[in-house]
Amino acid sequence: MANSCSQFQSRHGPQQLPLGRVEIDEWQIDLKDIMPALAEQTDERQRVIAVAMIDVSSCRLLDIQILQDGAMLDLKPAAPSASPL
Repeated sequence: MANSCSQFQSRHGPQQLPLGRVEIDEWQIDLKDIMPALAEQTDERQRVIAVAMIDVSSCRLLDIQILQDGAMLDLKPAAPSASPL
């Protein structure tokens, strides 16, 4: 799995993702679950850029940075992810 994490990290840089459930390869990230404030600050029809920071050694999500209209939204994960993605 570590190899998969490494491949994910090297292959996927910043990219536009629709709000809601995001599926990239085998990774599934529900942005609204991770950052509830995202639902309040953005419209479902808008697109954002999400950058996932993944711990390659443990395959765990460390942080997600959300950019909208070129500006970083002030959002942090509700709690550090303790379970592998």
